[in-house]
Amino acid sequence: MKTQSIALPWVEQSFQSFEAGLNGEKEGAFHTIRQQACAVLKEKGLPSPKNESWKYTNVSSVSKLAPVIAQEVPAWDEKGYNFSDIPGALCTIQGVNGKVLTDLDVLNLPEGVSICSLQSLLKEQDSRSEAFSSLLDPAGYSLAALNASFMSDALVITVKAGVTVEAPLVWQWFTTAEGSSFPRLLVVLEDKADLTLIQTFRGAQDQSYLCAPVAEYIVGNEARCTTIVHQEESLKATHLSLAGVRQGDKSFFRSVHFNFGGSLVRNEIEPALDGEEIFTDLIGLNVLSGKQHVDNTTILDHKKPNSESNELYKGVYADSSTGVFNGTIIVRPDAQKTNAIQSNQSLLLSDSASSKARPQLKIWADDVRCTHGATVGQLEDEALFYLRSRGIGKEKARQMLIAAFVEEVVASIESESLQEFFTEKVDQRLDAILETL
Repeated sequence: MKTQSIALPWVEQSFQSFEAGLNGEKEGAFHTIRQQACAVLKEKGLPSPKNESWKYTNVSSVSKLAPVIAQEVPAWDEKGYNFSDIPGALCTIQGVNGKVLTDLDVLNLPEGVSICSLQSLLKEQDSRSEAFSSLLDPAGYSLAALNASFMSDALVITVKAGVTVEAPLVWQWFTTAEGSSFPRLLVVLEDKADLTLIQTFRGAQDQSYLCAPVAEYIVGNEARCTTIVHQEESLKATHLSLAGVRQGDKSFFRSVHFNFGGSLVRNEIEPALDGEEIFTDLIGLNVLSGKQHVDNTTILDHKKPNSESNELYKGVYADSSTGVFNGTIIVRPDAQKTNAIQSNQSLLLSDSASSKARPQLKIWADDVRCTHGATVGQLEDEALFYLRSRGIGKEKARQMLIAAFVEEVVASIESESLQEFFTEKVDQRLDAILETL
C-alpha cells in the first residue's frame, strides 16, 4: 500500500542549523510557531500522490533536496539577480534566499501605506505579527509547515481604510545556487482600501534549489486587491507556493499567475469568501517545455450568499511538459445565490505533452449557478490553413494562433502598461519554445 506522506529526512538537522543562527530571536514567542511547524513537518512530511488532491503531482524529489539555510545573504548584485523594472511601480522590494534586502525605512510611501519586515514587528511587539498563520495553520497545510519551519523574514504590507494605492507595489525574490528560499508575505487591506501587488520569483539558472513561498491576504469590506505573480525560476528548480485569502463583504480579489519556470511547480490558492457580494477572480497561464510540471490547485470556499467567483487557467505545453489543474468550488448551506464559473483550457504543441484536469463541485445550497469545463487540444489545421492561404507563413500563423489563445489571460490585467509588460514576457517565453519545435 502506498503511503499518504513523503518523509523529509533532512528536516531535523536543517532546523537545528537554522535555529542556531537565530541568536536571541529563538527565545521569542514567535519562534514557537516555527518549532510547532517543524514538529508537524517531521511527523507528516509532504503529501504523496496517494492523496487525491496530489494525485498527479509527486514531490518525492524534495526528500532529497535538503535546503541550505543561508545565514548570510550573498553580496548584493542587482544585475546578477536578474531583477526587472516594472513600469509605473510605486516601489520595489527585493530579497534573496528569503531575506528582505531592501531598506524598508527609506521607502517613500503615501500616507496610509505601511511596509515592514517581520523582524521590525517582533522588535516593536506589533499585534500584526499575530496575523501570521491565521489563515494557513501549519497543522493543516503541509506547505505552510514547510515555510513556517524555515521562515527567516517576512514582508508585511498594510493599507489603511479608504486608501487607494495608485501605483503597483513590486515584491521580487531570488534564490541562489547555494541557498533555499522560504519567502513569507502578509497583506492586510482595511475596509475600502485598494492595492495592486506584483510578485516575481527567479533564481540561479541551471541550478537545483527549493523555493517555498507562502502568502496571506486579509481583504476588508469593499476593499480591492489585485496580485500578479510572475514565476520564472530556474528550469531545474522546485517551486511550492501556498496562498490563503479571506474576503469581507463587497470585496474584490484577483490573482493572475504566470508560470514560465521551474522543473516541479505546485501553486495552491484558497480564497474564503466570508461575506456577501464578493467577487473573486483566479487566472493563470502556464507556458512550458521540456519536462516541466506545473500544478495549479485552487479551493474557492463560498461561505455566504450573493457572491461570485471566476476561474480561468490556460496552458501551452511543448515537448513532454505537463499541466495539472485541481479546481474545487465549495458552496456552504448559507451561500445561496452563488455564481461560480471554472474553466481550464490547454493547448498541446506536441504528442508527448499532457494536461490533466480535476474539477470538483461541493455544493450544499440549492439556489446556485456553478459550472466547470476543461478543454485539451492542438492547433487547428483549418485555422492554420486559413492564415496560410492569405500569405502568412507557417511559423507566423502558428505564433498568431497561440498569441490569440493566451491573450485573454493578459487582458485580465487592468493597467495598459502592465498588459504590455506581461505581453512581452509571454511573447519572449513563447518565442523561446517555438524556436525549438
